[in-house]
Amino acid sequence: MDDNINLTRGSRESNRHSGSRPAFTYQAIDPAKREIRLLGIQGLAGDPSILRCQLKHFSLDNGTPHFVAISYTWGTSRRMGKLEINGKILRIPYNAWDILHELLYRSQLFWIDSVCIDQTNTKERNHQVSMMRDIYSSADMVYVWLGSGTPDTHLAMAKL
Repeated sequence: MDDNINLTRGSRESNRHSGSRPAFTYQAIDPAKREIRLLGIQGLAGDPSILRCQLKHFSLDNGTPHFVAISYTWGTSRRMGKLEINGKILRIPYNAWDILHELLYRSQLFWIDSVCIDQTNTKERNHQVSMMRDIYSSADMVYVWLGSGTPDTHLAMAKL
């Protein structure tokens, strides 16, 4: 598998409705190789509510490229954000979409559990959770996202 993720920003697509795009399906990762998925954000997918991304597999044992791990609150909202991966739509918790949207113009790779782990696959999810210490330890940096700011949180941060 090609270990490079193309972070080149493509042209906007004319298809502005995600309804015509099929749902994203994950390719299996190899637990024996301690594989993880890393996300590259390429830009908007023509529709400002959809982020165009790439998702690639890397082995923790064979050295991963530089990446940032993201820790965030899942929240209780039923609101979902959308990613376009290989032309297909993946729905993720809105708080995860919100931080990825904030990071839209950074040419970095990210590990974020709601995207990089197939949440519908219990066996994979359990295996990846058991590797989280190694995943976070392998990251160059960890971002912690508590959610979008409000006027009160902006005021509190200014006082720090």
